[in-house]
Parts: sequence; C-alpha cells; structure tokens
Amino acid sequence: MNGSQLTELPDDSEQLRPYVVNLRRAALQADELSAVGTFSDCFLIRFLRARDFDLALSLKVQDQCIPSWKR
Repeated sequence: MNGSQLTELPDDSEQLRPYVVNLRRAALQADELSAVGTFSDCFLIRFLRARDFDLALSLKVQDQCIPSWKR
C-alpha cells in the first residue's frame, strides 16, 4: 500500500499499526524527542499522513514541530 492509500484509512485501522509503532520507537530513541516521553497514536498518525507515511520525513517534521520547552 502506498502513502496516499494509507492516508485514506481510518485512524484505528490495523494496517496503520506498524507505521505508528515504528514512528513511536524512532521518536523515543531520537535524542531530540526522547524527553517527551509518550506519543498518542492520533498524534503520530498526523505526522505520518503529512509525509505520506515516510518514517524518516515524519520523524524530521515531528522534531521541527515540537517546541523545545516540551522536550
């Protein structure tokens, strides 16, 4: 399934689960985001959809969007 097809799925779709899990793992391991502590599925899906489910781009945008005071 490509990014545009994934974007059309509902947030609770099981097909999105691997992408959400991988982005959460990457975000928690990233030095810049590790202090945030937790990320909801809905929050992560927004970043995945914004970058057509490209994990690396989603993580980069997430890092840019989270204010430093939340870290």
